Amino acid sequence: MPGLDLAISSRPIALGGIEAGRGKLRSITIETTVHGRGITQRTGRHTLDAPTFGEKGLRWSSVDEAGALTDGGTMRGLAAAQ
Repeated sequence: MPGLDLAISSRPIALGGIEAGRGKLRSITIETTVHGRGITQRTGRHTLDAPTFGEKGLRWSSVDEAGALTDGGTMRGLAAAQ
């Protein structure tokens, strides 16, 4: 869009909780990039976790560059066929 001052784009990076194509989706990690006039491009990764038994609400958390975050589940990268 002409004259746009800020651009934000996101893409899914990994899913947590799904093994061998089965299971419950427990988390999704997204990579978000922001850039615009007068600012350098910045990228960050965040994970949205589903509540476990007894918890309420969804949780956002930051992820380090290695993407190392699993608490009891597995984290799978997204494949082209998914």
